[in-house]
Amino acid sequence: MIILARPISLASAALTALLCHPAMGNDAGAPSAAALWKRQAENADQIRAGRRQLEQDWTAARYRLIDEALAHNAALLEQASVSPELMPVAHSLRQDRLVALVARRAGSEAWALVNLLEADGQPVSPYALQAAADAAMLVRRPRDAIRYYERALQAQPDERTLRIALAYAQLEAEDFDALSDNLAAIERASADDASTRRLLAQFARFSDQPALAEAQLAAALRLAPGDAGNDLEAAALDAMRGQPRAAAARYAHVLALAPDNLRARIGLVESARATGDLAKAAERSAELLADAPEHPAVRRLADEQAASRRAQFIADIAIGKGSGAITGNDEITHDAWLYSPRLGDGMRLFAHHHRAAAEFDNERASHARSAVGVELTQPDWQATLEASRETSNARGTGIAAALGWQPDDHWSYRLGHDTRTDDVPLKGRRYDPSLNASRSLAGVAYRWDESRRVAADWSHYRFNDGNVRNALSATWSERLASRTRHTLDMQAALYASRNTLENADYFNPQQDLALSATVTADWMLWREYDRRFNHRLAATLGGYRQRGFERDYGWNDFHELRYEHEWGLGRDLLARYGVGTRQFPYDGVKERKNYFYAHIDWRF
Repeated sequence: MIILARPISLASAALTALLCHPAMGNDAGAPSAAALWKRQAENADQIRAGRRQLEQDWTAARYRLIDEALAHNAALLEQASVSPELMPVAHSLRQDRLVALVARRAGSEAWALVNLLEADGQPVSPYALQAAADAAMLVRRPRDAIRYYERALQAQPDERTLRIALAYAQLEAEDFDALSDNLAAIERASADDASTRRLLAQFARFSDQPALAEAQLAAALRLAPGDAGNDLEAAALDAMRGQPRAAAARYAHVLALAPDNLRARIGLVESARATGDLAKAAERSAELLADAPEHPAVRRLADEQAASRRAQFIADIAIGKGSGAITGNDEITHDAWLYSPRLGDGMRLFAHHHRAAAEFDNERASHARSAVGVELTQPDWQATLEASRETSNARGTGIAAALGWQPDDHWSYRLGHDTRTDDVPLKGRRYDPSLNASRSLAGVAYRWDESRRVAADWSHYRFNDGNVRNALSATWSERLASRTRHTLDMQAALYASRNTLENADYFNPQQDLALSATVTADWMLWREYDRRFNHRLAATLGGYRQRGFERDYGWNDFHELRYEHEWGLGRDLLARYGVGTRQFPYDGVKERKNYFYAHIDWRF
């Protein structure tokens, strides 16, 4: 994240005019070249001192020395502009100024100065080329940064810091082929160095290759078992793999040895937020902001903390077209949730609206309800309570409660009860508008890491027509491949149910069983910092066994194909939409449905 620097004392417009017209000024009393070169060297020392202060101090006072150096540099530039003979000194002063502006993170002004230096037509020193690349990164121009880093490397081919900086630019530019070659060169130069292995682990993590990151980190641990840098990278990898408690333990270990380690303190805030300990996350974030208000990662953390407290709107819609007697035709279902800004450290109020409609036998069946509720988030658990009123059909009132508990990084449990569930067949409402059901749910899941998860849910329904339904669903999710910008996942699923009411007006087999496997391929086609575009293709094949009260329909196959786009438009907005086709057997007859769906998640 770029932190906008405060205004530099010399007006940008005046400086631009001065640099574009170096011959401006009065020649009378012009300093000698030797005197000005001496002052340029002193100013360069000032800039170096200012940079050292910036590296050690993250309060507002950190800018004092660098601002003094910039003001001195501006005065020297004015003196150097009075004579064409002083042009070489002026060129060096501009290069030094570029270094200072980059150190101060004044990205826009630094990038403008890069363009002026290029227009000068004079050779640019390697150190200024690196500063020009750094300026390009500050203004989010990674491809320009690559160009300048490569020019600097031509003069200093063995400079490790340049190669590492180039790697970050290649990552942001999504130039993964060049990044792979560059990382290979870094590895060849110092393969037995723990910091190199950590660096490779970090880039593997950034490239969504956690297994490779783990292997590189293991090598770093062998080379330097007691290095705190290994713990920090291992914690970041734990967090990426969805194990915030393991990450927090590593960060705490680092802080026990180095209480002021900012990276570990930031990691503890992120871990607390991921486990639902919002009060502790807010407290630690405030402490960091007081101690290091100008640190880029602290500012980013504060921005994320503020975003998490804002209001949120989530909506889903699905529209289906088919010719089915069971699921209906011209189907539409939508849900919308509007959450309040967070109240305190763990509570949000929300409003929820649900509507579903479909056509059966040329007549429309529908169901709609509106609800208000409260969501509570505390360490390791989250609860919701919702009160609703149907706005169609029987216009009944319902209460829904849900509780989720995750005591560690692997096990999670959930319970829920809804006195008037939305999960009632629309066809049944077509013939009996008063049809409703209560639903109780219990679920458990075990997650190894991002690559493997198993889950099971049991649901118990009690319909007001006397039907009792028990249903079991279970899934096994496995990541088959993870490459840069591409993942391949498989999910095996089981669903089984048993009903008690014969001759119901809706689809209600005495027993049924569905087994399926879904393969999903995800490609990230474009990314630019916090914006991205993914597309996905999912294919499902399965078998369904239905036994009615009077007839066994045996096994029949079913399939589904789905394609979707997903846009991450910054931290606060995500949009997803897609199309699909599905064929499923009901009472031995296969019904096909083509559908469109969309989802939006917006914080505001």
